[in-house]
Amino acid sequence: MFAFIPYPLIYGALADDACLVWEESCSKTGNCWLYDSDKFRYYLHGMSMLLISIGICFDVVVFFLSDRLTNFYGEEDEVNGEERVARWIKEEEEEDVIFTKTRNKEGVRDMGSIM
Repeated sequence: MFAFIPYPLIYGALADDACLVWEESCSKTGNCWLYDSDKFRYYLHGMSMLLISIGICFDVVVFFLSDRLTNFYGEEDEVNGEERVARWIKEEEEEDVIFTKTRNKEGVRDMGSIM
């Protein structure tokens, strides 16, 4: 929510600040007719660079503090990679057994006589 709402307001204010000639009708201010292109360019790119720099700072903080996240998905922590590989092999063997039993129950038809 806060990521998308302020940006049009911020960049709109920057564009308004770079305006040199405003349209006036019925004593009301209208659209901008002429912008100071150098000022507009500096404001636009400067604000973009500032916001990206702030985002990078937050990314760096998250990167350095991410090692504190443990047990993120509620699974038990694994001691080493060997346990993970053994568990993966066991799951694969169980799937093969289930596939083999299912295949034998349905039977395999010989399609040679049809062709």
